[in-house]
Amino acid sequence: MLLGSLVPPSSRRRVVRSLLSVSILGLGACADSGDSVVGTAPVPAGAGGNLMVQYECTVDVAAGTQSCQTPRPSGAARADLILGKPYVAFTTTGAASSRLDPANEDTTSMNVALTNQIGQPVGTLDGTTAAATGNRIFFHSGPTVTSVKVGTKTTETVRVDNPSGVGNFTSPDGTFARTGVPYYQYDGVLARNGTSAPKPWRFVYSANTKTFTYSVLVSVPVQYEFGWVQIAAGAVTGANHDMTATVYNHLGAVVAEEVTWSSSNSAVVTIDATTGVMTDVGPGYAAVTATSKVDSRRKGTMPVTVEPTGLPEGVLAVYDCQASTGGSGSLVCGQLGGYGDPNLWLTESNVSVAGNVLQFDLTVQNLLPEGVGTPDGSRVDTAGVTVFVASGTAGFAGVENADGARVLPGGSEARPFFRYDQKLVQHEVSGFKTYQLSFAPGTTEFSFQLHVVAEVQPLLVINEVMTNPTGPTSSDVPLEWFEVYNAGRLPVQMQNLLLADSGGSGRRAFHLITSPFLVPAGGYAVLGMSTNTADNGGVPVDYAYGTALSFLSLDALKISRAYGASDTLTLDRTQYASATISGKNGISRELINPALDNANMDGSNWADALATAVYGSGGRGTPKAQNSTYTP
Repeated sequence: MLLGSLVPPSSRRRVVRSLLSVSILGLGACADSGDSVVGTAPVPAGAGGNLMVQYECTVDVAAGTQSCQTPRPSGAARADLILGKPYVAFTTTGAASSRLDPANEDTTSMNVALTNQIGQPVGTLDGTTAAATGNRIFFHSGPTVTSVKVGTKTTETVRVDNPSGVGNFTSPDGTFARTGVPYYQYDGVLARNGTSAPKPWRFVYSANTKTFTYSVLVSVPVQYEFGWVQIAAGAVTGANHDMTATVYNHLGAVVAEEVTWSSSNSAVVTIDATTGVMTDVGPGYAAVTATSKVDSRRKGTMPVTVEPTGLPEGVLAVYDCQASTGGSGSLVCGQLGGYGDPNLWLTESNVSVAGNVLQFDLTVQNLLPEGVGTPDGSRVDTAGVTVFVASGTAGFAGVENADGARVLPGGSEARPFFRYDQKLVQHEVSGFKTYQLSFAPGTTEFSFQLHVVAEVQPLLVINEVMTNPTGPTSSDVPLEWFEVYNAGRLPVQMQNLLLADSGGSGRRAFHLITSPFLVPAGGYAVLGMSTNTADNGGVPVDYAYGTALSFLSLDALKISRAYGASDTLTLDRTQYASATISGKNGISRELINPALDNANMDGSNWADALATAVYGSGGRGTPKAQNSTYTP
């Protein structure tokens, strides 16, 4: 069985409060501080929507100060309130400066930055790509002069002098709309706790103005507007899989909500609606979905592929092709039924018939996140991507121009094949190869089968490392461990991979993994010094490498594979230089986003496990589970 990555729910817009902080930098300051909301979000892209927060601000020109607050939303927005005020700091240039033309107007300016305080990125609809609209701050009302220095307020005016643009917006609940209002736009994606570059704001007002007010709406595109459900695969017992679900609200905070489970195809897998125990039924593709019982808009879906019994190991795709020899000929190839969504896509073109030979061109497209035709994602495998003509029905006579013949994995007879000498990254299409298949005289139709075989890049990521553990023994032995994450769509066999200490001093202590065990797609495996939980601090270690490696003196940890007669190819590598940063006593070092660079454990994509992430006898870390600091 192959378990895929989460497919997010659809989403739309709504109003929320205390999502962001707006910082305005200058000479003087007036600030409110409050709680920030943090959390985690799943990896894949969602439909996206917008979240909004309102601020009402008063500018005292004479004092050179400003104050802002978030008013309590009304109506349907009440359910979106969270406690505490956002951190908002406004400062101005102090005394207003006179403009020359016209002479009766003054100006004040400030630098404004935007900080994301929720548990998912803002400024993006898919979690990665910056939204074209950016993060916008609309002027909901005002600016309006509220008091004057001398006399009574008559014709005094104030205006925004340098907006990014003028646009329209409607509140998510449809209760109000504005047209032709100025806004400031902040481009780019802001990760959790990320702060934008400051942008200058400038107001021009009548010289007699003492105070003015304005109200703004901060509108940010997000991937998950209502929240989501993160699905993970747990223990496997025969054909049964324990699925687990964690529910997050739109702010990225975990919420205690039960879920209802369902399967899109009960002929492939069934799943208990309450317990989440999934059972294999037959080959094919299905999607299991977990839906919150509290808010059905919070849901997560994981694709599942059950491979047909008898699929030869190493075969990535099987296609049936139906050929017609009449006229100029025709050919239709489709994935063999029961194999689920294809790993590779074959496309035939330029079909023709000459005599008793059917000719066509064929390309291969990689649909996997893993590279194919490559052992490590960089090197082109010597066998390339190989398409075997595995069998044919009556009338099929043979292959006229094959690149060679060899035994197909799982077979016993040599079969003709065509070799595509290139590696294919996800979605890449190969160059075409021309096939010439002969058929017996008088044959009007025949069929044949194509099997695609290729080396696949293991997408293993070193995801968490316990460099300096504490536990029941006085020594770190046997408490050290590290975790790998499979970011691919295919399981990874760990047997015969190499673990190495590739330190800068030139020493290369290494260990060959001698026992077979799989890291499932989207799953985790823990490797450590001992599998005995009584000795190792309660860590669920899948494989013990003994004392071959020691993280206390480790400059770098590398996972590699032997290739050919003498080559060793690196699959993943990370290192640390500062024990102060990455070697804290009893605290694991966690990768924040496994899709980003993990080479430097001292760097910004790594963090200490949170204090709430406790395992075993008291260690801090998340062995064999999603990292506590994970942020997409």
